[in-house]
Amino acid sequence: MTLATDQCPARPQRLSATFQRSGDQLLLRCHSREWGGGVFMLLWLIGWTVGCVFLAGLVIRDPKPFHFLFAIPFWASWIFVFFMLLKSFFQREELLLDREGAVYVERILVPRQRRRVPLDEIRSLDHYTAVVDSESGRCQSGIEIRTLGRPIRLAQGLSQPELDWLRFQLNDHLQQLQAARGQRREQPEEESTRGRPSGTRSAIVLSPAKERVTPPSDCGWKRLDGFDEFAFVRRGRLSLGSLFGVAFVTLFWNGIVSVFVAVLWGLAPGEPQLQGVEWWGLFVFLIPFEVIGLVMLLAFLSTLLEPVHRTRWTFTRRGIEQRHTWLGLGPRWTWEVDSLDRLELRPDDSSDRRRFCGVNQGSISTSMGAEHYRLSLIDQDNRELCSMASLTEGEARWIGDTLLKERGIWFR
Repeated sequence: MTLATDQCPARPQRLSATFQRSGDQLLLRCHSREWGGGVFMLLWLIGWTVGCVFLAGLVIRDPKPFHFLFAIPFWASWIFVFFMLLKSFFQREELLLDREGAVYVERILVPRQRRRVPLDEIRSLDHYTAVVDSESGRCQSGIEIRTLGRPIRLAQGLSQPELDWLRFQLNDHLQQLQAARGQRREQPEEESTRGRPSGTRSAIVLSPAKERVTPPSDCGWKRLDGFDEFAFVRRGRLSLGSLFGVAFVTLFWNGIVSVFVAVLWGLAPGEPQLQGVEWWGLFVFLIPFEVIGLVMLLAFLSTLLEPVHRTRWTFTRRGIEQRHTWLGLGPRWTWEVDSLDRLELRPDDSSDRRRFCGVNQGSISTSMGAEHYRLSLIDQDNRELCSMASLTEGEARWIGDTLLKERGIWFR
Protein backbone atom coordinates (compact mmCIF):
# COMPACT_ATOMS: atom_id res chain seq x y z
CA MET A 1 0.00 0.00 0.00
CA THR A 2 1.33 3.45 -0.85
CA LEU A 3 0.90 6.74 0.92
CA ALA A 4 -1.58 7.86 -1.70
CA THR A 5 -4.26 5.72 -0.07
CA ASP A 6 -3.49 6.99 3.46
CA GLN A 7 -4.12 10.31 5.13
CA CYS A 8 -2.13 13.12 3.57
CA PRO A 9 0.89 14.10 5.72
CA ALA A 10 1.06 17.68 6.88
CA ARG A 11 2.86 20.04 4.56
CA PRO A 12 6.06 21.38 6.17
CA GLN A 13 6.05 25.08 6.96
CA ARG A 14 8.95 25.59 4.55
CA LEU A 15 9.84 23.44 1.55
CA SER A 16 13.43 22.99 0.45
CA ALA A 17 12.32 21.83 -2.99
CA THR A 18 10.30 23.79 -5.53
CA PHE A 19 6.89 22.17 -5.99
CA GLN A 20 4.24 23.14 -8.56
CA ARG A 21 1.05 21.20 -9.31
CA SER A 22 -1.32 22.51 -11.93
CA GLY A 23 -3.84 20.50 -13.94
CA ASP A 24 -2.25 17.32 -15.25
CA GLN A 25 1.30 18.59 -14.68
CA LEU A 26 3.42 18.29 -11.57
CA LEU A 27 6.88 19.85 -11.48
CA LEU A 28 9.43 19.14 -8.74
CA ARG A 29 12.84 20.81 -8.56
CA CYS A 30 15.48 19.87 -5.98
CA HIS A 31 19.01 21.07 -5.43
CA SER A 32 21.88 19.68 -3.42
CA ARG A 33 21.68 20.22 0.34
CA GLU A 34 25.22 19.08 1.21
CA TRP A 35 26.49 22.57 2.01
CA GLY A 36 28.28 21.55 5.19
CA GLY A 37 30.28 18.83 3.49
CA GLY A 38 30.85 21.09 0.48
CA VAL A 39 32.38 23.87 2.59
CA PHE A 40 34.66 21.36 4.32
CA MET A 41 35.78 19.93 0.98
CA LEU A 42 36.36 23.45 -0.37
CA LEU A 43 38.68 24.32 2.54
CA TRP A 44 40.44 20.97 2.17
CA LEU A 45 40.83 21.47 -1.57
CA ILE A 46 42.43 24.89 -1.12
CA GLY A 47 45.21 23.45 1.03
CA TRP A 48 45.53 20.36 -1.17
CA THR A 49 45.87 22.54 -4.27
CA VAL A 50 49.00 24.15 -2.83
CA GLY A 51 50.60 20.74 -2.41
CA CYS A 52 49.56 19.60 -5.88
CA VAL A 53 50.97 22.75 -7.49
CA PHE A 54 54.26 22.24 -5.62
CA LEU A 55 54.46 18.63 -6.86
CA ALA A 56 53.65 19.74 -10.43
CA GLY A 57 56.53 22.22 -10.28
CA LEU A 58 58.82 19.53 -8.90
CA VAL A 59 57.94 17.16 -11.75
CA ILE A 60 58.52 19.90 -14.34
CA ARG A 61 61.89 20.93 -12.85
CA ASP A 62 63.13 17.40 -12.18
CA PRO A 63 61.10 14.92 -14.31
CA LYS A 64 62.23 11.74 -12.59
CA PRO A 65 59.89 8.71 -12.54
CA PHE A 66 59.86 8.67 -8.74
CA HIS A 67 58.60 12.26 -8.52
CA PHE A 68 55.82 11.52 -11.01
CA LEU A 69 54.75 8.35 -9.18
CA PHE A 70 54.79 10.19 -5.85
CA ALA A 71 52.52 12.93 -7.27
CA ILE A 72 49.89 10.62 -8.82
CA PRO A 73 47.88 9.93 -5.58
CA PHE A 74 47.79 13.66 -4.77
CA TRP A 75 46.60 14.65 -8.25
CA ALA A 76 44.01 11.85 -8.34
CA SER A 77 42.64 12.95 -4.95
CA TRP A 78 42.42 16.57 -6.11
CA ILE A 79 40.43 15.64 -9.22
CA PHE A 80 38.11 13.36 -7.24
CA VAL A 81 37.36 15.98 -4.56
CA PHE A 82 36.93 18.70 -7.20
CA PHE A 83 34.14 16.78 -8.92
CA MET A 84 32.57 15.90 -5.57
CA LEU A 85 32.65 19.61 -4.76
CA LEU A 86 30.81 20.42 -7.99
CA LYS A 87 28.17 17.83 -7.08
CA SER A 88 27.74 19.30 -3.58
CA PHE A 89 27.18 22.88 -4.79
CA PHE A 90 25.72 22.61 -8.28
CA GLN A 91 23.65 19.42 -8.47
CA ARG A 92 20.10 20.14 -9.61
CA GLU A 93 17.24 17.69 -10.19
CA GLU A 94 13.99 18.24 -12.04
CA LEU A 95 11.03 15.90 -12.34
CA LEU A 96 8.03 16.58 -14.59
CA LEU A 97 5.07 14.22 -14.20
CA ASP A 98 2.20 14.60 -16.67
CA ARG A 99 -0.19 12.53 -18.79
CA GLU A 100 2.68 11.31 -21.00
CA GLY A 101 4.78 10.03 -18.12
CA ALA A 102 7.80 11.25 -16.19
CA VAL A 103 10.79 13.25 -17.40
CA TYR A 104 13.77 13.35 -15.04
CA VAL A 105 16.78 15.61 -15.59
CA GLU A 106 19.88 15.80 -13.39
CA ARG A 107 22.34 18.65 -13.89
CA ILE A 108 25.77 19.43 -12.49
CA LEU A 109 26.40 22.70 -14.35
CA VAL A 110 25.43 20.82 -17.53
CA PRO A 111 22.84 18.04 -18.02
CA ARG A 112 24.34 14.82 -16.63
CA GLN A 113 21.37 12.48 -16.92
CA ARG A 114 18.04 12.66 -18.75
CA ARG A 115 15.39 9.96 -18.58
CA ARG A 116 11.87 9.75 -19.97
CA VAL A 117 9.52 7.04 -18.66
CA PRO A 118 6.06 6.43 -20.23
CA LEU A 119 3.16 6.61 -17.82
CA ASP A 120 2.21 2.95 -18.24
CA GLU A 121 5.70 1.89 -17.06
CA ILE A 122 5.54 3.75 -13.74
CA ARG A 123 4.51 1.56 -10.82
CA SER A 124 4.80 3.77 -7.76
CA LEU A 125 6.91 6.32 -5.93
CA ASP A 126 8.43 4.88 -2.79
CA HIS A 127 10.96 5.66 -0.12
CA TYR A 128 14.58 4.58 -0.11
CA THR A 129 17.48 5.05 2.29
CA ALA A 130 21.15 5.34 1.33
CA VAL A 131 24.21 5.09 3.55
CA VAL A 132 26.33 8.11 2.61
CA ASP A 133 29.06 7.53 5.21
CA SER A 134 29.97 3.89 5.79
CA GLU A 135 32.21 4.70 8.79
CA SER A 136 29.63 6.60 10.83
CA GLY A 137 26.62 4.85 9.33
CA ARG A 138 25.04 8.20 8.41
CA CYS A 139 22.02 7.74 6.14
CA GLN A 140 20.01 9.96 3.85
CA SER A 141 16.57 9.29 2.46
CA GLY A 142 15.06 10.06 -0.89
CA ILE A 143 12.28 9.22 -3.33
CA GLU A 144 12.47 6.27 -5.72
CA ILE A 145 10.33 6.08 -8.84
CA ARG A 146 9.73 2.38 -9.38
CA THR A 147 9.33 1.53 -13.04
CA LEU A 148 9.36 -1.57 -15.20
CA GLY A 149 12.90 -0.54 -16.13
CA ARG A 150 15.62 0.99 -14.00
CA PRO A 151 14.35 2.99 -11.02
CA ILE A 152 14.93 6.72 -10.71
CA ARG A 153 16.17 8.07 -7.38
CA LEU A 154 15.97 11.72 -6.49
CA ALA A 155 15.49 14.25 -3.68
CA GLN A 156 18.13 12.69 -1.46
CA GLY A 157 18.93 14.74 1.61
CA LEU A 158 15.54 16.36 2.19
CA SER A 159 13.94 16.16 5.61
CA GLN A 160 11.72 13.19 6.33
CA PRO A 161 8.48 15.23 6.78
CA GLU A 162 9.10 16.94 3.43
CA LEU A 163 9.84 13.60 1.72
CA ASP A 164 6.62 12.09 3.13
CA TRP A 165 4.54 15.04 1.91
CA LEU A 166 6.18 15.09 -1.53
CA ARG A 167 5.80 11.33 -1.93
CA PHE A 168 2.10 11.56 -1.13
CA GLN A 169 1.61 14.36 -3.67
CA LEU A 170 3.51 12.46 -6.37
CA ASN A 171 1.60 9.21 -5.79
CA ASP A 172 -1.73 11.04 -5.67
CA HIS A 173 -0.95 12.82 -8.94
CA LEU A 174 0.18 9.55 -10.51
CA GLN A 175 -3.07 7.83 -9.54
CA GLN A 176 -5.12 10.65 -11.06
CA LEU A 177 -3.16 10.46 -14.32
CA GLN A 178 -3.54 6.69 -14.50
CA ALA A 179 -7.24 6.88 -13.70
CA ALA A 180 -7.75 9.47 -16.44
CA ARG A 181 -6.24 7.05 -18.95
CA GLY A 182 -8.25 4.10 -17.61
CA GLN A 183 -5.07 2.47 -16.32
CA ARG A 184 -5.20 0.10 -13.39
CA ARG A 185 -2.56 0.59 -10.70
CA GLU A 186 -0.02 -2.21 -10.71
CA GLN A 187 -0.41 -4.56 -7.78
CA PRO A 188 2.49 -5.66 -5.60
CA GLU A 189 4.51 -8.57 -6.91
CA GLU A 190 3.10 -11.05 -4.43
CA GLU A 191 -0.44 -10.30 -5.66
CA SER A 192 0.29 -9.74 -9.35
CA THR A 193 -2.08 -11.45 -11.74
CA ARG A 194 0.75 -11.79 -14.26
CA GLY A 195 2.16 -14.76 -12.38
CA ARG A 196 1.25 -17.05 -9.54
CA PRO A 197 3.49 -17.15 -6.46
CA SER A 198 5.79 -20.14 -6.12
CA GLY A 199 6.92 -21.82 -2.91
CA THR A 200 9.12 -18.87 -1.93
CA ARG A 201 7.60 -15.51 -1.15
CA SER A 202 10.00 -13.52 -3.33
CA ALA A 203 9.64 -15.68 -6.48
CA ILE A 204 6.84 -15.55 -9.06
CA VAL A 205 6.02 -18.37 -11.45
CA LEU A 206 5.34 -16.75 -14.81
CA SER A 207 2.55 -17.80 -17.13
CA PRO A 208 1.86 -16.61 -20.70
CA ALA A 209 0.28 -13.16 -20.75
CA LYS A 210 -3.01 -12.68 -22.57
CA GLU A 211 -1.77 -9.46 -24.14
CA ARG A 212 1.53 -8.93 -25.91
CA VAL A 213 4.32 -8.01 -23.49
CA THR A 214 6.63 -5.32 -24.84
CA PRO A 215 10.12 -4.40 -23.62
CA PRO A 216 10.45 -1.33 -21.36
CA SER A 217 11.54 1.99 -22.83
CA ASP A 218 15.06 1.70 -21.41
CA CYS A 219 15.50 -1.95 -22.39
CA GLY A 220 19.13 -2.91 -22.99
CA TRP A 221 18.33 -6.19 -24.79
CA LYS A 222 17.63 -6.73 -28.47
CA ARG A 223 15.89 -9.78 -29.94
CA LEU A 224 17.44 -11.48 -32.97
CA ASP A 225 15.58 -14.19 -34.88
CA GLY A 226 17.15 -17.04 -36.85
CA PHE A 227 15.81 -19.94 -38.87
CA ASP A 228 14.96 -22.22 -35.94
CA GLU A 229 16.27 -20.17 -33.04
CA PHE A 230 16.05 -16.76 -31.46
CA ALA A 231 18.45 -14.84 -29.25
CA PHE A 232 18.57 -11.91 -26.86
CA VAL A 233 21.68 -9.74 -27.09
CA ARG A 234 22.77 -6.97 -24.75
CA ARG A 235 25.53 -4.51 -25.55
CA GLY A 236 27.60 -3.16 -22.68
CA ARG A 237 27.26 0.49 -21.76
CA LEU A 238 30.06 2.71 -20.50
CA SER A 239 29.15 4.40 -17.23
CA LEU A 240 31.22 7.55 -16.80
CA GLY A 241 30.52 7.54 -13.07
CA SER A 242 31.76 3.97 -12.72
CA LEU A 243 34.79 4.65 -14.91
CA PHE A 244 35.67 7.77 -12.93
CA GLY A 245 35.34 5.95 -9.59
CA VAL A 246 37.37 2.93 -10.66
CA ALA A 247 40.04 5.17 -12.22
CA PHE A 248 40.42 7.16 -9.00
CA VAL A 249 40.70 4.10 -6.76
CA THR A 250 43.17 2.45 -9.19
CA LEU A 251 45.38 5.52 -9.53
CA PHE A 252 45.36 6.29 -5.82
CA TRP A 253 46.17 2.76 -4.67
CA ASN A 254 48.68 1.89 -7.37
CA GLY A 255 50.33 5.30 -7.08
CA ILE A 256 51.10 4.70 -3.41
CA VAL A 257 52.25 1.13 -4.04
CA SER A 258 54.47 2.25 -6.93
CA VAL A 259 56.32 4.64 -4.61
CA PHE A 260 57.30 1.74 -2.34
CA VAL A 261 58.23 -0.36 -5.37
CA ALA A 262 60.49 2.47 -6.54
CA VAL A 263 62.15 2.52 -3.11
CA LEU A 264 62.56 -1.27 -3.32
CA TRP A 265 64.48 -1.00 -6.62
CA GLY A 266 66.53 2.00 -5.59
CA LEU A 267 64.78 4.57 -7.79
CA ALA A 268 64.11 7.04 -4.96
CA PRO A 269 66.49 9.99 -5.25
CA GLY A 270 68.76 10.46 -2.24
CA GLU A 271 67.84 7.06 -0.77
CA PRO A 272 70.38 4.22 -0.59
CA GLN A 273 69.62 0.88 -2.27
CA LEU A 274 68.08 -1.55 0.17
CA GLN A 275 70.06 -4.69 0.81
CA GLY A 276 69.64 -8.09 2.39
CA VAL A 277 66.89 -8.58 4.95
CA GLU A 278 65.47 -5.08 4.45
CA TRP A 279 65.05 -5.67 0.71
CA TRP A 280 63.40 -9.08 1.13
CA GLY A 281 61.21 -7.82 3.97
CA LEU A 282 59.82 -4.97 1.84
CA PHE A 283 59.51 -7.30 -1.17
CA VAL A 284 57.33 -9.79 0.73
CA PHE A 285 55.39 -6.98 2.45
CA LEU A 286 54.38 -5.45 -0.88
CA ILE A 287 53.05 -8.67 -2.48
CA PRO A 288 49.43 -8.48 -1.18
CA PHE A 289 49.23 -4.75 -1.98
CA GLU A 290 50.47 -5.39 -5.52
CA VAL A 291 47.90 -8.16 -5.98
CA ILE A 292 45.12 -5.80 -4.85
CA GLY A 293 46.44 -3.15 -7.22
CA LEU A 294 46.41 -5.65 -10.09
CA VAL A 295 42.80 -6.56 -9.33
CA MET A 296 41.90 -2.85 -9.36
CA LEU A 297 43.66 -2.42 -12.70
CA LEU A 298 41.72 -5.35 -14.16
CA ALA A 299 38.49 -3.81 -12.85
CA PHE A 300 39.39 -0.54 -14.56
CA LEU A 301 40.12 -2.30 -17.86
CA SER A 302 36.88 -4.27 -17.58
CA THR A 303 34.92 -1.04 -17.05
CA LEU A 304 36.75 0.65 -19.93
CA LEU A 305 36.03 -2.27 -22.27
CA GLU A 306 32.36 -2.51 -21.31
CA PRO A 307 31.18 -0.90 -24.62
CA VAL A 308 32.66 -3.89 -26.54
CA HIS A 309 31.14 -6.43 -24.13
CA ARG A 310 28.28 -8.49 -25.56
CA THR A 311 26.02 -10.86 -23.64
CA ARG A 312 24.04 -13.26 -25.80
CA TRP A 313 21.43 -15.85 -24.84
CA THR A 314 20.44 -18.16 -27.72
CA PHE A 315 17.41 -20.45 -27.50
CA THR A 316 17.32 -23.29 -30.03
CA ARG A 317 14.75 -26.07 -30.26
CA ARG A 318 16.65 -28.36 -27.90
CA GLY A 319 18.99 -26.19 -25.90
CA ILE A 320 20.23 -22.88 -24.51
CA GLU A 321 23.55 -21.15 -25.01
CA GLN A 322 25.01 -18.19 -23.13
CA ARG A 323 28.03 -16.21 -24.34
CA HIS A 324 30.04 -13.31 -22.96
CA THR A 325 32.35 -11.78 -25.56
CA TRP A 326 34.79 -8.89 -25.74
CA LEU A 327 35.68 -8.07 -29.36
CA GLY A 328 34.27 -11.46 -30.34
CA LEU A 329 36.26 -13.47 -27.78
CA GLY A 330 34.88 -14.94 -24.59
CA PRO A 331 33.48 -17.99 -22.78
CA ARG A 332 30.25 -19.82 -23.50
CA TRP A 333 27.96 -22.15 -21.57
CA THR A 334 25.39 -24.56 -23.00
CA TRP A 335 22.45 -26.46 -21.52
CA GLU A 336 20.35 -29.20 -23.10
CA VAL A 337 16.62 -28.91 -22.48
CA ASP A 338 14.33 -31.93 -22.37
CA SER A 339 11.53 -30.66 -20.18
CA LEU A 340 11.10 -27.93 -17.62
CA ASP A 341 8.68 -27.40 -14.79
CA ARG A 342 8.37 -23.63 -14.62
CA LEU A 343 9.90 -20.22 -15.23
CA GLU A 344 10.47 -18.09 -12.14
CA LEU A 345 10.97 -14.34 -11.73
CA ARG A 346 12.79 -13.29 -8.57
CA PRO A 347 14.92 -10.43 -7.22
CA ASP A 348 18.57 -10.77 -8.19
CA ASP A 349 20.41 -10.35 -4.89
CA SER A 350 23.76 -11.42 -6.37
CA SER A 351 23.68 -8.49 -8.78
CA ASP A 352 23.07 -6.07 -5.92
CA ARG A 353 26.06 -7.52 -4.05
CA ARG A 354 28.27 -7.13 -7.12
CA ARG A 355 27.22 -3.51 -7.48
CA PHE A 356 28.02 -2.83 -3.83
CA CYS A 357 31.42 -4.57 -3.98
CA GLY A 358 32.33 -2.41 -6.99
CA VAL A 359 32.02 1.31 -7.38
CA ASN A 360 28.95 1.46 -9.59
CA GLN A 361 26.97 2.61 -6.61
CA GLY A 362 28.53 4.88 -4.05
CA SER A 363 26.14 3.94 -1.26
CA ILE A 364 24.28 1.05 0.23
CA SER A 365 20.62 1.46 -0.60
CA THR A 366 17.44 -0.12 0.64
CA SER A 367 14.01 0.36 -0.83
CA MET A 368 10.67 -1.37 -1.20
CA GLY A 369 11.50 -2.67 -4.68
CA ALA A 370 14.35 -4.49 -6.36
CA GLU A 371 16.46 -2.95 -9.08
CA HIS A 372 17.64 -6.23 -10.61
CA TYR A 373 15.73 -9.40 -11.37
CA ARG A 374 16.58 -12.94 -12.41
CA LEU A 375 14.77 -15.35 -14.74
CA SER A 376 15.28 -18.91 -13.53
CA LEU A 377 14.43 -22.02 -15.56
CA ILE A 378 13.48 -24.81 -13.13
CA ASP A 379 13.54 -28.46 -14.26
CA GLN A 380 11.26 -31.35 -13.32
CA ASP A 381 13.47 -32.23 -10.31
CA ASN A 382 12.93 -28.73 -8.88
CA ARG A 383 16.50 -27.68 -9.64
CA GLU A 384 17.58 -24.53 -11.40
CA LEU A 385 18.86 -25.37 -14.87
CA CYS A 386 20.13 -21.86 -15.67
CA SER A 387 19.15 -18.26 -15.10
CA MET A 388 19.38 -14.86 -16.76
CA ALA A 389 20.59 -12.29 -14.24
CA SER A 390 20.85 -8.50 -14.02
CA LEU A 391 17.48 -7.82 -15.67
CA THR A 392 15.00 -5.10 -14.92
CA GLU A 393 11.45 -6.22 -14.16
CA GLY A 394 10.21 -5.15 -17.58
CA GLU A 395 13.05 -6.96 -19.36
CA ALA A 396 12.47 -10.11 -17.30
CA ARG A 397 8.71 -10.15 -18.01
CA TRP A 398 9.25 -9.51 -21.74
CA ILE A 399 11.91 -12.23 -22.13
CA GLY A 400 9.97 -14.63 -19.91
CA ASP A 401 6.75 -14.17 -21.87
CA THR A 402 8.66 -14.73 -25.12
CA LEU A 403 10.12 -17.99 -23.80
CA LEU A 404 6.74 -19.23 -22.62
CA LYS A 405 5.16 -18.56 -26.01
CA GLU A 406 8.04 -19.52 -28.33
CA ARG A 407 9.26 -22.51 -26.29
CA GLY A 408 6.06 -23.46 -24.49
CA ILE A 409 6.68 -27.12 -25.31
CA TRP A 410 9.55 -27.09 -22.79
CA PHE A 411 7.27 -26.38 -19.83
CA ARG A 412 4.93 -28.79 -18.15
